[in-house]
This record gives sequence, structure tokens and C-alpha cells, in this order.
Amino acid sequence: MDDLIDKNPQNNKTGQGIKEKSPNQPDQPRPNQNDNSAKITQLQQEINSLKQEVQNLKNFTDSPNSDLLLAAVVIVALVAWLIPEGRGIIHCKFSFNNTILSLSKENGDILATVSAGSVDLGNNKKVTGTKKGTPFMATKVVEKIIRKAKEFGIHVVIVKAKKLGSSRDTVIREILEEKSLNVEALIDQTPVRHGGCRPPRAPRK
Repeated sequence: MDDLIDKNPQNNKTGQGIKEKSPNQPDQPRPNQNDNSAKITQLQQEINSLKQEVQNLKNFTDSPNSDLLLAAVVIVALVAWLIPEGRGIIHCKFSFNNTILSLSKENGDILATVSAGSVDLGNNKKVTGTKKGTPFMATKVVEKIIRKAKEFGIHVVIVKAKKLGSSRDTVIREILEEKSLNVEALIDQTPVRHGGCRPPRAPRK
């Protein structure tokens, strides 16, 4: 097989001969170790910084004013969580199979969404099928969305209802009768046909 390989660079088409490694040729030197030492130094610095942060946290928890500082942090977080001016929108989507209520800011950013299928009735039991569209499940959905509104500090709402369902009147009545919510407006967004596509022909009799 070696006789078929031309090892002369002049006869090779690429102009480069095939180099053979002699048995006495030493191995190539290993790469420089400076890179590994730099990485080790960087890791040691990160470990030292983490140790310093842990020590600072320990000193903070051991200080006598740590409880007051933690309470202040919690209050600031709660204030940031609340919606300014306490205004929001409740979007109601009805159907004969489900009831979906969404709580949003005035600009439309959704804060929470509750449906009849997501309500827990106890012991991790949830309703499925057409039972989700019943007025009983609609009252449970309204109670949950009202709790969400209280958590976000919303007390002035605009109710937007869309489509028809068996629980539509129940939901609107429950929201209007809630004392913790001040309903500014009730808007019906149910789509109504006006022109549109040509309807299908009437079936033959």
C-alpha cells in the first residue's frame, strides 16, 4: 500500500508531500498553563465574593433592626404590587359551556384570569364538561375574581361583557351587588352581524 503513495512533493497535485512521522520524533509540547491558572484565579475571586455576600447577609439578620428593615421591604413590595388609583377592568366572556373572567389594568395588561374549570371546590376537585356553564360555577368564579381585585387594591372597575351564556345575568348581578367594588360602567361587547359574508342558502323542503 505504501508503494502506491507518491511521497514526492513535485509529483503531488497539491504541491505538498505526505509527511511521515519518524518513530524518534518527540511529541508536540502541551499548551501553556497560563490560561488554566487565570481561570482558577477568577474562580477563587468569585468564591471569595460569594463568601463576603453570605457574611453580609448573616450580619444583617443578626442585627437588632433586621425585623424593622424586613418589614419595610415587605411594605415597599406590597405598595409596588398594588395598582395606582385602584382602577381596573373586568372582562367577562360567557358561553353555554364555560365562564371566563379576566382582571386587567386600565391599559389592558392582564393581572389575573379565572374560569369555571380552574375553580377548586375542595379536595382538589374541579368541574369538567358542560357543568362549567352553570350559574353555581359562575358565582364561584365571581368570588375568586373579586378576591383577586382586593389583592391588587382595585376598587373601581369597568365591566365589559361579551357573548351570551346561561350565567351571564348571574355574573353581572353578583359584580354589581359587591360592596367592595364600585362599577363605573357596564359595556356590552357582544359582536352583532352587520352585513358581512353571504349567508348559506336555505335547505330544500
